[in-house]
Parts: sequence; C-alpha cells; structure tokens
Amino acid sequence: MGVQIFGAEPDVMRRAEALVVERSRPDVLDINMGCPAPKVTDGHGGSSLLREPERAAAIVRAVVREIAPIPVTVKIRVGWNAAHKAAGAAVDVARRVVDAGAQLIAVHGRTREQKYEGRACWDTISAVAAAVPVPVIGNGDIVTPEDAAHRLRTSGCRGVALGRGARGRPWIFRQIRAHLNGEPVPAEPGPAGRAALGLEHIRRQRDEETRRLAASTVRARSPARYLDAQATCAVLSRMLPHVMLNMAWCPRGLPLPFGGPFPRVRNWPSDMKEDPSTNFIPRRPPNPHINSDRTGPRPPNFFRSKLLDSNELFFFGRTPSAPRRTLPF
Repeated sequence: MGVQIFGAEPDVMRRAEALVVERSRPDVLDINMGCPAPKVTDGHGGSSLLREPERAAAIVRAVVREIAPIPVTVKIRVGWNAAHKAAGAAVDVARRVVDAGAQLIAVHGRTREQKYEGRACWDTISAVAAAVPVPVIGNGDIVTPEDAAHRLRTSGCRGVALGRGARGRPWIFRQIRAHLNGEPVPAEPGPAGRAALGLEHIRRQRDEETRRLAASTVRARSPARYLDAQATCAVLSRMLPHVMLNMAWCPRGLPLPFGGPFPRVRNWPSDMKEDPSTNFIPRRPPNPHINSDRTGPRPPNFFRSKLLDSNELFFFGRTPSAPRRTLPF
C-alpha cells in the first residue's frame, strides 16, 4: 500500500510521515509536488514547490531520514507555467529530489497553469527520464493501450500512469497489459457489465466505510445497525452519482449491493439524448438563455457541477415536477 501526502515545511512533513508510518505501515510513501489546486499551492505545497527547488529537496531529505528504509517517491509536473517549463524546472527539481533520496519520480506532463487542460508535454517527461538515474513514470493523455505502448517505447519512462483516462473505464488496465504482452485486447464490457462493475465498486466502498467507522473511537460504541446506516449514507453521498454516471447505465431492478431493487437512476427530459460515442453521457441542445457558451456533451462530473445549465435533479428519477421516491434500503 502506498500513501501520498503534501505540505511545504520539511519538519512538519517529517513528523507527518512518521505518523503515517506508525498508523498505516505503508510499503511506499509519495510526496505530492504536482497538485495544482489553489488550496494546496496557496500554502506553498503541491506544484508550488516546483518554484522552490531547495525547499522541495529539503522536504525529501527530511522525510527520507525519518522513515528509512521505506522508499520515498515524488510526483511533479513539468513546470509552473510555459516559461517555467521551458527553463527546465522539471529536470532541475527531479535531480535535486533524487539527490535528496527519492527513489522514483512521477511526472505529469502539464504545467500548473494548464491544470488538466491542453496536451501533455512528453518531451519534458522524456528529458526528466534521461536526466535522473531512478525510474520515471510518465503521466498524461494515456487513454488507449496503443497510447501506453507508444509512450513506453519512445519516452524512456519505466512506466506510465493513468488518471482521468481510467475514470469510468477500469478495464483499461487489463487492456493495456494484454496489448503490451502481445495478447488479444479484451473488449470493453457492455451496459450490464458496466453496471455490475459500478455496483461492485459501491459494495467495496461500503465495506471500507463500515471498517473505518467501526475503528473510530467516537463511533465504536454505536450499535451495528447505526454503523451500517452511516456507511450506506457515506457511500451514497460520495460515490453513487459518480459511479453510476460514469458507468453510464443501470437497468431497472438490478439488486443493490446492500439489498433491494435498484430504481431508475435517470429520468432525463425528452430533449436529452443518449450518445454511445460519449460513453452514454447525455447531451441536450444549448439553452440560449442560460450558460449559452456550454454546448455539446456534458462532462462526466456534470451531476456535481449543478448540471451546468439546468436546475433539474436527475437522481433516482426525480425532477422538480416528479414525486420523491423512497430509497429501497
């Protein structure tokens, strides 16, 4: 098991890693120097450390000394912005953290300014791989088995990492492995297979939530039925919209992992169309009065972004004009 943390102060990071080792006993510890979120970079953590290579190296050095012999790895980006990338910031930071004791570098091929937009710069990733003696993992724009094979062949990286390319498509890893081994690539599962996989994801997450709640010193005295209810609510609030909308399809009557028939998940308005070319994510004609700049397919996280241009709540078949349904558990 691996654990990743972020921070900006070497002593704080050292003590935090020691606490993680004591409580979780991980096999590897990763330091995040690539997160572009403002709530992280505003505190000089994440990808902000790319602008402070001395601080980055000091963090790695302090952590390595504290938790040796557990291996420490580092995740970075190719730079803060385009000018920073062109100045070779990623190579400089990579060399410094390796000298400080990092045993593996993962490189996301976008700058912090790009966040997750635009194309990943694999030329910079290749430059990092050629500059350091430790394994380098490349990340960015890997969405097919052919992409993974091409980057492994041309970049000098020892491996590739997938993020959004695997979202809603966990079978991509099996496909990549088969392609690299020269075996027939398994076909993507059909609608029923996707739904079953999504429900299995929910089932496992509920088991984890139950374990976490049972281990809590505050809730450990609660009756088991209350822990079950809390775990179920946690899964529904955190995962169900994400899993079901990304798995794209769920038939009526499919049993839930915690009992009861599953109701219809979607009750789209009549102008919503299912489009197999976009993983069944629906799209509707642009509204000329509300957010007219947003057209075309909706992104997979449109449920959490307030549906972009609509006030309807597409969840368990309920819209403002439809009656509330009772959950079957």
